[in-house]
Amino acid sequence: MGDFHVPTPFSHCLRYYLEDCPLEVQVADGPAAACQQIGRQPFHAVLCDLVMPGGGGLEVLRFVQSQEAPMPVIIIIIAGYGDEESAEACARAGAFDFVSKPVEPRTSFFPKTSPI
Repeated sequence: MGDFHVPTPFSHCLRYYLEDCPLEVQVADGPAAACQQIGRQPFHAVLCDLVMPGGGGLEVLRFVQSQEAPMPVIIIIIAGYGDEESAEACARAGAFDFVSKPVEPRTSFFPKTSPI
């Protein structure tokens, strides 16, 4: 069983879908809370909105990468505005994927097996 961390209010919708999968899902309401949770325990993956009140997905992405993890963490950034510049910035920062809303969790996250 893997862990997904989903730090946004949008996460409550994603959590509903992801809990049907063999995953343990945790939710944080904002980037500061997400970074605190990620700092306390390792996660296999992080789903994160690009733009959130109090910060953004790139902040969480950089925090995850600054942590010493026993294995690489998959970071997927979700954006309401899926422009190419944002996608490239996320890829350069180390995101595994960049997904534009609306999101269909079962097809948007699980079929990929390699980075962007």
